[in-house]
Amino acid sequence: MKELSPQSSFISSFDAVEPNVVIAGLEGVAVAWIAYAVLAGVPLAPKFPDGWKWSYTVYAIFGTLGILVLGLMVEGLADLFERGVTRKLWGSQRGKWRGWYNKFTKPPSDWGRAQRWMWKSPQASHEFARRRLRLLVARNTTFCLLVLTGIIAVAICLQRPHWWFCVLIIEIAAGLCFTTLFMWIWFRAQRGWNKAIREAGEIKAP
Repeated sequence: MKELSPQSSFISSFDAVEPNVVIAGLEGVAVAWIAYAVLAGVPLAPKFPDGWKWSYTVYAIFGTLGILVLGLMVEGLADLFERGVTRKLWGSQRGKWRGWYNKFTKPPSDWGRAQRWMWKSPQASHEFARRRLRLLVARNTTFCLLVLTGIIAVAICLQRPHWWFCVLIIEIAAGLCFTTLFMWIWFRAQRGWNKAIREAGEIKAP
C-alpha cells in the first residue's frame, strides 16, 4: 500500500472540500463587504496595497480558512431558511412538506436504490453531484440575496438620501426580483433532483 506524503495528505484533505461550501463562503464575503460598505459609507471597491509582503501569505491562508468556515455558516443559515420556506413549522403537521412545495417538487418516497446507484456507478455519482451543486448554490444564493436586500434597505432608511423612499421601493423591488429568480432556479433544481432520484430507483441493476 502506497504511503501518503505530508504534501499529498494536505492536498487530499482539500479535495474533500465541497465546492458549494467554497461558493457559499465567497458569497458570504461579498454580502459582508457590501453590507459594511453601505452601512459605513465607504467605497465599495476595496483598496489594494501597492507592494507585496510575505505576511500577506499568512493572511491568505487564514482568509482561505475563514472562507470555508463562513461557507459552512452560510450553509447552516440557508438550511434553516429552507426549512422555514418548505416545511410546516406549527401544528400537527409540523416538519412535513408544505402542500404547494410537495406538489411542485414531488419528493420521492424512497431513494435507497438511487443511493446505491451513486455508490456503484461513477456516471450516476457525477450526475447527482452536479445536480446537488446546482441545488445548493441556488438555495444559498437565494438566502444571501434576501439578506443583502434587507441590509441595503436598512442602510437606505438610516442614511435617507434624496428621494430615499423611492430609492427604497426600487431597491426592495429589484432585490426581491433577483431573489425570486434564484428561488425559482432552486425549486426547479430540487424538482430535477427528485425526478432523477425516482428514475434511478426504477432502473433495474444488471
